[in-house]
Amino acid sequence: MKKVAITCDHLLVRNHYTEIIEVLCEIFPEAPIYTFAHKKGAILGRIEQRKIHSTYLSHKVNTIDEFYAHSSKLPLLAKHHFVSCQYDYIINVSAGLSQGFKKCESTKQITYLYDFGFEGKVKKSLMQKLAHPWFLNYAITSFKNADTLYVARENLKQDLIEVLKREDVSVMYPPFKLSDYSLFPKAMFPHHFLLIDVEDLNRDEASLVMDFLQSHHLKFQFIGPDSHLEALKQLEMEKSEPRKDLFFGERCSGEHAPVLAASKIYINFKGRAFPKLAFATLAVGRPVMIESCHASWFKGDGVFYFDQNKSMLDKCHQLIDLMQSTSLDEDSFDGQKLRSQVQFYHETKFKKSMEALLN
Repeated sequence: MKKVAITCDHLLVRNHYTEIIEVLCEIFPEAPIYTFAHKKGAILGRIEQRKIHSTYLSHKVNTIDEFYAHSSKLPLLAKHHFVSCQYDYIINVSAGLSQGFKKCESTKQITYLYDFGFEGKVKKSLMQKLAHPWFLNYAITSFKNADTLYVARENLKQDLIEVLKREDVSVMYPPFKLSDYSLFPKAMFPHHFLLIDVEDLNRDEASLVMDFLQSHHLKFQFIGPDSHLEALKQLEMEKSEPRKDLFFGERCSGEHAPVLAASKIYINFKGRAFPKLAFATLAVGRPVMIESCHASWFKGDGVFYFDQNKSMLDKCHQLIDLMQSTSLDEDSFDGQKLRSQVQFYHETKFKKSMEALLN
């Protein structure tokens, strides 16, 4: 039996990145985890039950933004964060940084690049501006040293081939826990409101969307992490008739699923690399509207696209055009067909691919 260790950038919040690590914990139940920063109790389940080796950043940071504020220190920390020689393999789930942890030459490393999480987040101080070229050089050099290199999507593959000058980069699609999202009967819900993902919307953008939809008398609800919109929430509560259910927030899949299934359509104006909630919406049989840059993730019906180069206001008008068309007629979607395209990302496929790498 091969001895395996798992490495990753951080364990600070429960999101799709940490769900991948959790899947690896299922495959390799004895594997310890090495990371730059771990917030105890923030991630429940198998991860918290593991032996977790972290750096002093665990006592300095609580959020991902705080983590990247220390980005200039990470290359040196990686050099001194040693993964024991007792392991035959390191499986690294990288957001651009942890693939550089120090290891023995005899230990093989499989790096899975989920995304460059540090992009747009490392230039926050003069010191970080000065360190940025060195920081990027660290990331690139450490990718070159991986024995096996996989990426989560096709455009990452092309980027790495161009930068690293190595052709042996392969795509392994990330896992999605389809079993968390059941297909609801269409007649169970009235599908009368729009569901807007606000995780990546700033206050001005969220306010614009809110005002626009209200001016068109459309019912809507916000979903996703929204702590950055506290000021907007406060303004809503100060109204004479505030909507206490306007911000649904970030919750577990058991609470998300019925809300997604009850919506007319899920909308993400500025989506992240892996559109998890869009997949979840398709899994419960409802359509989605998302930026066109994510088109490669989807293989079937029920997906509409914003032009990513359009302004937020233009995207709102695109949404209105869709609402006024016949494209969202209740009978135009087969829930099973919408759900079937998510099967491509079933976590079982990911598990089998990872297990095969060690055989």
